[in-house]
Amino acid sequence: MIGYARMMLHKLTSNGCHARMREHLALERLPHDELRQRQFWLAATFLKHAYETVPYYRNVMDELGLRPEHVRSFAEYSKLPVLTREVMQERKADLVSSAMPRKVVAALRGMAEGCVPAQVPRDKAARDETQANWLLCLTFVGWTLADMVVRLYTSSGAEGGSLMQPGVREWLAGTLSVDVRTHSPEDMAKWVRAIRRCGKSYLLGNAWVMSDMADYLDRVGIRLGNVRGAVTPGGRASAEQRQRIMASFGCVVHDLYGCSEVPCIAMECTGGNLHLLAHSAYVEFEPDPWCGAPYVLVTDINNKAMPVIRFATGDRGVPVDGDCGCGRGFPLMRMVAAAETWFLTAEGRYLPGGDFAPQVARLCGGADVRMRQWAPGEVRVLVATGDAAAMERVEGFCRQAEGSAYPGLSFSVARGDDRMDVPVA
Repeated sequence: MIGYARMMLHKLTSNGCHARMREHLALERLPHDELRQRQFWLAATFLKHAYETVPYYRNVMDELGLRPEHVRSFAEYSKLPVLTREVMQERKADLVSSAMPRKVVAALRGMAEGCVPAQVPRDKAARDETQANWLLCLTFVGWTLADMVVRLYTSSGAEGGSLMQPGVREWLAGTLSVDVRTHSPEDMAKWVRAIRRCGKSYLLGNAWVMSDMADYLDRVGIRLGNVRGAVTPGGRASAEQRQRIMASFGCVVHDLYGCSEVPCIAMECTGGNLHLLAHSAYVEFEPDPWCGAPYVLVTDINNKAMPVIRFATGDRGVPVDGDCGCGRGFPLMRMVAAAETWFLTAEGRYLPGGDFAPQVARLCGGADVRMRQWAPGEVRVLVATGDAAAMERVEGFCRQAEGSAYPGLSFSVARGDDRMDVPVA
């Protein structure tokens, strides 16, 4: 009954987030191929909008001789330049869509000329999409429309620490918003009292804030029995933070991977797997030329106010093949450390390098070893040694690896120069 009342309220107030969330729930059960076709159609439509209304994208595409109609596959999509935070800061006036209201465009361009840092502006549809994704992600941990969401957010205003008590309006909306800009023990005592009044609820907020709340609960000896799950947007909660939150709140913790530029990229399910939110963001895994972990590039296919295309998040990750036991069709990914070794096969699959480099170094008596991904399926092993016998041992090891541990890869061995960045002729 409560869930039905909330749906009716959002229909009457023209809030589209719940309707979008229900659409996304239907999408998560579609096959991978169908999801990918739909994703490309959205990405291509979004690219056309960016070309027609955003000076930056029109300029870079014209320089490359690309037009939106020329991009007929994700392979061609990858020809677009990578967008970095430095470019966004320097060219943010040129990244704003002219489709936005004139006053907004003028204000944003004025901020850019004054070198004032600004957040990525989002239109109403994109804001609704973000809220819909938050709700969708909460369903991964068991949330339903009959449950309350306690959103821990940081205010950008002059005053912090304000709290909206769960009254009739909040019950109907299904959301209690808590400003955590300041969180003294007195503030947290108010939060705890408000959360207790919410009944069955789920937390959505920063991991470090939840961790501080967990410390507070432990100090005062309080146990909240009504919190059933916690979702931490932004980045992964550390193992210590997870343990602390789980112990104090008595619920599981799930990560919502995203960044300030693209808030919703992938969500962790109950099986511990990260599902890419393919309806909202397109993720690419750009190979590291030195066989490090692939770079994560993301395109927000919803925000038309300031299109973010092939954005370098600064994170590393790899796609994961196969289906998840939770039954969702959204494709899988895994976050990895930058220092890990990964090889790209000719078929486009990533294989972990494991201890390949240390083994080669041992064969060379501890000489420096670097590996270069020359092309998909081709790896050049550069060794800083002039010992012919050592080079032969390395070549034999690589031939054996091609047929056993690393099928689909071809290794070639060369002596590297002093900088170890190019082979010696």
